[in-house]
Amino acid sequence: MNKKEQLSIVRSLVGPVSGPMFEDMCRSVQMYLTPDVSLFIPFLDYCEYAVSPQHTHPGYSFICNHSGPGEVRVHHETKRSPYGNAPSICAFSPDVPHEEIMEDQFRSYIAVVINQINSCVVPVPCLSAALSVLINE
Repeated sequence: MNKKEQLSIVRSLVGPVSGPMFEDMCRSVQMYLTPDVSLFIPFLDYCEYAVSPQHTHPGYSFICNHSGPGEVRVHHETKRSPYGNAPSICAFSPDVPHEEIMEDQFRSYIAVVINQINSCVVPVPCLSAALSVLINE
């Protein structure tokens, strides 16, 4: 898949990512892209789009914070997992304004974004296996 096709998928699932922002994502975020469901794993630094104020995504978003609870601001209100420092999953419907809150130290996570337009059906065992493999790498 060439960069133009990758950018098209990212824009359809994540939102209006600029060319330079996409290049930054390519350097600091592992991306497993398909038109219906994609995985995004920041590994070097915060994703510029994720920390941009009150951004939205056209797809359904599921964020698995496996290295601690993480914090997110939704509709200008800070949300934190009620389970302390345990890993957590945060889910967003399309077009919900939110932003990742930058903490003192960078924490990676796995973001799964599902295309709402194609109404795809993702077999849960397949998705679970993919996440299990990625977490254990």
